[in-house]
Formats: sequence, C-alpha cells, structure tokens
Amino acid sequence: MFGFTNYAPKYFVTINDCLNQQNKILYIKIPYNLATRATAERHLVNVYETNSFIKYITFFLILKAETPFGFIQDYKKQIDHLSFITQCERQTFKKRLQWCVNEGLATIEGDDIRLVSWKQVSALYYCNLDSFKLIAYNPHEQKNIHLHLFAADIEDNKKRQTYMVKQKLEKNPALTQEIKSIMFNCGADVSKLNDFDYVLNGMRKLYRQSFVVEPEIHAMLNRIRPDVNRGIKGIAKAWDCKSTQTVCYWKKRMAEAGIIRIYKGERLTSEQRTRNKQCDVKWKGNTKQTILCLVDTIHIIPQPVNEANAARSGKENQSKRQAA
Repeated sequence: MFGFTNYAPKYFVTINDCLNQQNKILYIKIPYNLATRATAERHLVNVYETNSFIKYITFFLILKAETPFGFIQDYKKQIDHLSFITQCERQTFKKRLQWCVNEGLATIEGDDIRLVSWKQVSALYYCNLDSFKLIAYNPHEQKNIHLHLFAADIEDNKKRQTYMVKQKLEKNPALTQEIKSIMFNCGADVSKLNDFDYVLNGMRKLYRQSFVVEPEIHAMLNRIRPDVNRGIKGIAKAWDCKSTQTVCYWKKRMAEAGIIRIYKGERLTSEQRTRNKQCDVKWKGNTKQTILCLVDTIHIIPQPVNEANAARSGKENQSKRQAA
C-alpha cells in the first residue's frame, strides 16, 4: 500500500486509522509569532468586521498535526473524519481547503492533499521556527481550537515585553543598581538580586507600593514599566478591533474554555496630586485622591503536553501506518 515519489516517502492517512483512533490526541504546533499575525487579520465582511483568517489557519494547523509529514491520501474517502477533526461541515472543509491552496499552504494532487513544510510556512508569514507552542487537541472533547491562537498571542506578547524590560535593565546599569538597592532596603533577598525573574517580580510589587507612598520611586519605575500585561485597549489595537467589547468577548470565551485565568487589576489610590506623565491615572476631585487602575493579569493555563510527548505520538502514529 505504500507508494514513493522520487524525493520522499508519502505519508498516508487511511480510513482504518480514522476509525481506530476514537481518542486520538493531536499535537497542534503554533510557530512563534504566527498567532500575532492571525489575531490581527480582521476584515469587513458585508456589514461586520470578522477574522476568518484565524479559522482558516487553524484548519491548516489541525491538518498539519494529523499528518506531520504533510501528505493525506484519498482525502475524499475520509472527508467525514477530516471534517470532524477540523470542526467544520463538508462544504466548509472544501472551502477552507481551497483557501489553503490559494494561500500556498497546500496542493491537491488528484485525490491527495500535500501540505507545505514549516519552512515554507515561515516564509509566507515571517514566523519564528525556533519556538513552537504545543496544544494537545482531542476533537471528541474540545471545540473552537482557534481560541488557543488568541491565547498564544497574549503569551507571545508577554514574552516580548519581558524581553524588552530585560534589555532596558541591561542598557541602564546605574538605574538597575538603584532599583536593586531600593528592593534590598525593602527586604529583598540579596542572594537573588541577580535572578531576573526575581527582580522583575520585585519591581512589580514596588511599582504598586510606590504609587501610594513614594511618587519619586514610582516615576523612576515608569522608565522600565515592569507590568508586561496589556489592557483591553492595547489588545484591541493589536487585534485590529474597533471595540474593546470584542476583546472582552474573546477573553470570556477563553476563560470558559479553561485556556486562560483572569486576575482583575488592582485599583490603587494615593494622596499625591502630581504624577509622571507616563502613568495613566485619574484625579478624583471630591476625595482629593489620584487613582491608578492596573490592567487585568491574564494567566495562560499550561497545557499538559511537551515536546517529548508530541514526538513520541508522531512516531507511534507512523509505526501504526507502516504496520498496516
């Protein structure tokens, strides 16, 4: 049953495979930065703005997870299974498959589908292949898998912001030393002050505390901005949403799906009137207080999957097909 080209062996997905893998887990790989591209692709359709790209690219990622070597044989004979794992009807499956062809992500060779390599995906969307986010996906239990791309963008942005904070500290050694001295005076563990994560968490605590009692320290910390979370306005701008209500909707959906956990931002008040211009605050005249509303912290709930599990699963699936 195995056929070969002149270049590489074909990777077959057979009907028996589909029927015998009722509880099959697919390990979906999301390249770093692809989620950022996907979440920003909003367009006007009729009278509404929508993001169809994120559903199309999720369709491709699921097929890529189903057949890591990129070849599906006789897809028309197993379209019911493929429609099921990609969470769409037959006609929608054909429409999304044609989109993949038009986008340069797949080719149809007779009744077979050949998907492009990750290197070609990177060339199309300028994503980084040095890092992948892995999603354990069971189509029998999970729906709306594209929600994970919204979460991946939030996670990617936090990583970028954290890297920027680290760069600012490295480029400003005098400021860094001053911050560490303040943290030490506030009871920080001196043996951990060379640990960036420890310093970052300490800066976040100091940022909140200094707003209330030490405006000079707070103004200094504003040069670094240790809070790497985005508010709904920042996310709406990144996702090209006209309204922040769209972001609130997706945050609610992700929380309901168990993908994220939301911690409401604190509301801090201070008797000080003057504030650093970089600090977004409100003056409450009747109580003579300055109010700082911190943005929500979005925690991405870790997925029970790792690279070893995904690699092992791919080898097991390949062995089953070779045994067949």
